[in-house]
Order: sequence, then C-alpha cells, then structure tokens
Amino acid sequence: MIENRGIRVSLICDDCESEDFSPYDRDDFGLMMQEAKEAGWTISKPGGEWHHRCPDCKPSALERARDLFGV
Repeated sequence: MIENRGIRVSLICDDCESEDFSPYDRDDFGLMMQEAKEAGWTISKPGGEWHHRCPDCKPSALERARDLFGV
C-alpha cells in the first residue's frame, strides 16, 4: 500500500506490512516505485486494486499468471 504522510509517501507490503521503502518526498514517487521494483518488490493490479509485495512475499509464477489473466 502507499501511505501518504503529508509531503512524504511510504511503500508498505500488503502481505506482511514491511516498510522497506519509506519515506520519499511525494515528488519522488516514481523514483520510489522504480527503486522498489529494482529491489524485488512486485506491484500489480489484480481485480482493479493495486497490490504491493516485498521480496519476501513475492508471488509465485502461478499467482502472477492468475493476476494477469484473472484465472
């Protein structure tokens, strides 16, 4: 999840609530997301809602396929 903290934002894992990427200035949101992906976070939008997972909670290949194809 993305947590707004005034002029700062944090990235929090939706599964374990780990907060490895925080806080960033709101203007650096794109940088935060890029660095999170490079660090192994997955960001997907299954069912129309954003889902953020840290590397420890990264989905399996089957879960990723379900997210992509809605199976």
